[in-house]
Amino acid sequence: MRLGIGSLPQSDLDLITSYIAPHKEAFESAKVLIYGGTGFVGTWLTSGLLNASQILNLKLEISLVTRNNSLASSKFGNMSKYIQFIENDLSVREPLDVAHADYIFLGATPTTTSTGSKKSVEVKTSAKNAANHASKARSHKFSKPIVLHLNSGAIYGKQPMHMRLRSESDPVLKFSSEPYIQAKILIDEILFDADMNGLVDFKSPRLFAFAGPLISLREHFAIGNFLHDALSNQKIQLMGSQNTTRSYLYPTDLIGILIQLTQVDTKLVINIGSDIPIKLHDLAVKISNFTTKHGVHMSNPSEEPSNYVPSVKNLRETIWGKELISIDQAIQNWISWLAVTNL
Repeated sequence: MRLGIGSLPQSDLDLITSYIAPHKEAFESAKVLIYGGTGFVGTWLTSGLLNASQILNLKLEISLVTRNNSLASSKFGNMSKYIQFIENDLSVREPLDVAHADYIFLGATPTTTSTGSKKSVEVKTSAKNAANHASKARSHKFSKPIVLHLNSGAIYGKQPMHMRLRSESDPVLKFSSEPYIQAKILIDEILFDADMNGLVDFKSPRLFAFAGPLISLREHFAIGNFLHDALSNQKIQLMGSQNTTRSYLYPTDLIGILIQLTQVDTKLVINIGSDIPIKLHDLAVKISNFTTKHGVHMSNPSEEPSNYVPSVKNLRETIWGKELISIDQAIQNWISWLAVTNL
């Protein structure tokens, strides 16, 4: 496997480039601003855009808001010279300068404990500062910037086990005790107001679960934990119910969908994820079979199961007609990448 920008598979980056190619004119010389550009989604997005800019000669101007320029720069190696790093701690203040951007991707909300997802005040302050800054941006290519808030399926609240798919028409939470969800709600409120006032073209897709390179193996992501156990040459530990149900989307599909969403004139709610459910026990067995074949150990099988699987009806009908990469292929790609990177 050959690695490209961001230490991601070159074949995956080239696939993302093929998704951008039909929209070459819309992206030529465009200014792109990314909040959270060194996280999971941000690294895939930034790397994919850099690769496309190089191959298609797009002359993209990419800016990342980051707390640490040197750490952010190290993510992208020698390609970091094509990125403008805006060093600013959003949990402390909003960036001082007005942003000039045609496309804005706001994904700065921490999702892991290591990045501060449980620090209520900091998370909400970061969200507010990022959203306020994005709402004041100016576009040179369009009448107003296209702003995508990389929202989450978590804002729907808990999905009942009898509900096979979470519909895009379901109501979302208005209040939550979770800092992450509070931040997502706040970002939506600020940018919705900016959209209503004609300042931005705002879209808020709800992202569900993903499987592939850069997903942490040591956080709260079950699939990452399973891979960690398997690659540590031990039985996979299934901590909860075998009936807990998830679905997973590979990152190239995610980035392709986000790119396509910037080009579609719609205010429909869009869930981004896979609508093919898999029980965690079946997932653990699958990963075991793909790796060491040591099997699965269930440590708390009586725990109440949970469900987190989206309907993607609006996505399929308005944005993405391509076949999604299967969970089997996603896992195999991920394992191959881990073998090369030793991460």
